[in-house]
Amino acid sequence: DLLAGYRSYDLLYGGIDLVRRDVFGVGHVAEIRASQSFRSTEGYLSYSIPDAFAEDLTVYSIGEFLRREEVSFIRREFRSGVGIRKVFTGSGHQAGVRYSYEVLRADDAPLDPRVRSGSPGDQPDVGAITLDWSMDRRDSALNPRSGYQLTANLETALPEFGGGSRYLRPDVSAS
Repeated sequence: DLLAGYRSYDLLYGGIDLVRRDVFGVGHVAEIRASQSFRSTEGYLSYSIPDAFAEDLTVYSIGEFLRREEVSFIRREFRSGVGIRKVFTGSGHQAGVRYSYEVLRADDAPLDPRVRSGSPGDQPDVGAITLDWSMDRRDSALNPRSGYQLTANLETALPEFGGGSRYLRPDVSAS
């Protein structure tokens, strides 16, 4: 697929999204997406193995890259992760757990004197585990006319997970 559009900060963007289904003839799915705008470069790669260890259980890996020119600095993000997701057939429920490791950088960012860090410009990496759940009761995923979708995520980052950050980020959405 070709991607094109307008974002309020990035302005115009364009890109490609390539999806290969049934990789190696065994049902695996690979996706590569790349986009470029006036202010950012993004890349995404995923590989999924459906019914990996049990029926309706998908194992997947992801990799992401972002370079974006913010107002006062340049943001660089590298993210990789592995996860497992269970689909509960007939109920519309899905649940999963994912481990991700992120390298986050803010080049030329002004230092905040209120933040105490080990050294000037210290930018720790992030190791996190995310629990997610969703329920989809829409009549169509592509063109829904009735129903609803609920999602909940809980991301926990700790130094014990391989990074230098510590936080808890809940996220709930409905549509």
